[in-house]
Amino acid sequence: MTKEMLRWVTGRSRLALIAGAVGASALALGTTASLGGFTSTITNTGDKVATGSLIMQEQVTPTGGTTTTCLSTGNGVAITTNDNAACGANKFGALSNAVPGSTSYSTVVVANQGSVTANSFTLGTGACTATPTAGPGAISTNVGSDTAFCSKVDVTIEDDTATPTCVYPAVSGVCPAPSNTYNLSTLSSAYATSPLTLTAPVAAGASRTYKVSVTIDTSATNADQAMGATEPITFTFGS
Repeated sequence: MTKEMLRWVTGRSRLALIAGAVGASALALGTTASLGGFTSTITNTGDKVATGSLIMQEQVTPTGGTTTTCLSTGNGVAITTNDNAACGANKFGALSNAVPGSTSYSTVVVANQGSVTANSFTLGTGACTATPTAGPGAISTNVGSDTAFCSKVDVTIEDDTATPTCVYPAVSGVCPAPSNTYNLSTLSSAYATSPLTLTAPVAAGASRTYKVSVTIDTSATNADQAMGATEPITFTFGS
């Protein structure tokens, strides 16, 4: 091998050794960087939010009758609309075979069974519907004809939670004696569009008690025989 070739081979060997050493150093540095340094971490398992509930319970006990209990959530446990439009309770007492002058009432207890306060509480009404209806036990199927029968059913609503206070009609103290001035027709007209504001707030677990009284007005005529009247009343809580 000539001197020139020997120098070339020796040079190449040195370059290879240097490259290998540099590569090893870089690998060592990289490994050291990935394994070294301090870290600290906190993961919170308590990060959460939760909403409250505003659930209404209505218990209606008509004169001499049994109590019907309804929840705003209906019969289910899971809350969807929270609007029970199918409660079968009768707030107008037990007038099913009445004559002029007959009176009945229901005790209505409205409770907040949710976890948040009801800051507003209202009573709204739907339309009153008069329907010819054969009386219980009637042999003849003859029915009445007075389409204005709703105006022959006098009504008062009294807040009996503490000191009795008449809310319909709106007078101080206990409600007045039945009067044809305040009947199912006038009640419907008064609060169908703008609900009646009731006493609030109603705290979680609290309740209010009302007495809804109805009387067949003494002005009823033969055309009011075998008639029925229906009018939905809606209580509403708001947070």
